This record gives sequence, structure tokens and C-alpha cells, in this order.
Amino acid sequence: MATRKGNTLFLDTAPSVISYGAVGSKKESEGPLAAAFDRLWEDSTLGEETWEKAECRLQKEAIRIALEKGELSPKDLQVIFAGDLLNQCTSSTYGLRELGDQLKEKLVEGVVVLISDKDGKVNMIAMATQGAMDKGAHAGNLIKGIAALVGGGGGGRPNMAQAGGKNPAGIDAAIAESAKVLEGQIG
Repeated sequence: MATRKGNTLFLDTAPSVISYGAVGSKKESEGPLAAAFDRLWEDSTLGEETWEKAECRLQKEAIRIALEKGELSPKDLQVIFAGDLLNQCTSSTYGLRELGDQLKEKLVEGVVVLISDKDGKVNMIAMATQGAMDKGAHAGNLIKGIAALVGGGGGGRPNMAQAGGKNPAGIDAAIAESAKVLEGQIG
């Protein structure tokens, strides 16, 4: 699997990239690597009202392109890394919520838990389908059960919950604990 030291994740085996999606906006289209992108927009905000919405749209488009190029479906995803040309991994609560909604739509029945770390700030979101809730899954209680592991707190409704924290070193434990909490809910 992997071990975490600070903000660095050390993998036991070398990863292999089976697909990627490279997207950008105005600045990237003007640079020397423009030809390497799968899709570029001339507008830095992609016509969206806020930068957060534009970032979310970029992330969704990159994922769509990567899935298409790799002939994959969302259920094939295990890990998503997002970053820019400066090697800064990005994610926002807004982007996590949008991605969670997309993944939940693809599930017939299940629970989605997404956790990100940006600059030492942890964001997490859990979403449950109606079928999973009918079996006892509760996103709010799931988040409450794992948020302390990343030095935070949160909660929410049975179908969607969010939390934040300040301890990225606890992400692996939170991921492992989410499966245990969910088993206790639907067990």
C-alpha cells in the first residue's frame, strides 16, 4: 500500500499511469507546452462565475478525458491526482462535492468518500445513494466517525456530509476507518 510522512506519500510499489487528461486555460494555451494539452480554453474562468467553479470544471473535464483515453469507467477509478504545471496538487471542497456527485450518479448503490489535502488542510466529503441509505448508511455519521483522525470535525445529512481538518498524516487512517464505520452502519 503506502505510508505517509508529512505531506509525502511513499508507495510500496511503483505506480503506473494508465491514462491522463491534460486541460488548461488561457495561460497554458500561450505557453510552450500548449500542444501537449488535450483541451485548452481561451478564457481563464471557462465562462464560469467563479474561479472555484472553473477549477471544478477543469477537474471534471480532465477526468472525463482520462477515462475516455484509457477506455475506463468511473468504477475503475481508485486514486485521482490533480495538479498544475508547478506540481501543486489542487482540490477544493467545491470540486470534491462536484466529483462526489458525479461518482454517486454512476453508482447503482453505494457510498462515496473523497479526501483531499491542500497545503496541510484536509477536506473530506461522503455521499450515499438512496439504496445505501435504505440499508443503514448515513454520510453524516460516517464523516463524524472519521473526521477526528485528520484533526477536524464535521457532519451532515444521511445523503451528504463534509468535514475539514488540519492533520494530513491522518488521511490513511481515515480512509481505513471509513470502511469500518460503514460496515457498522450496514452490517
